[in-house]
Amino acid sequence: MSRPKPTWRRYWLTAVLLAVALTGVLWLSRTWELQTPLGTCVVKLGLSLSDVNSNCGSPEQKGDQPKVVNGLFDWTVCSAPCEKRGVHILFYNCSSRIAVVKSFKPDEYQGCIFPEPRR
Repeated sequence: MSRPKPTWRRYWLTAVLLAVALTGVLWLSRTWELQTPLGTCVVKLGLSLSDVNSNCGSPEQKGDQPKVVNGLFDWTVCSAPCEKRGVHILFYNCSSRIAVVKSFKPDEYQGCIFPEPRR
């Protein structure tokens, strides 16, 4: 009995599975290097707020995000924290874990509300 020849569908399915696996590995291993007054600090996706503070020191500014959905399958809505650290803004999810890191642009709203400085 001979084996059936692989069809284009089998190759296509293999390619899709490899692409999904590679995307998952790259997405889960995202890290960012932040410049802080203490030096350089490395944070990664999912790191808790307390771990970031112990590794990197206090942030320049603390703020809140108005409405955040906790995750793809968890529709909890909250006002999650965000922080400005050097040229980056760290956005946390409802569990106070890093969800997104963006470059800070002072002239545009990026989803983080910082309180007005006291005079």
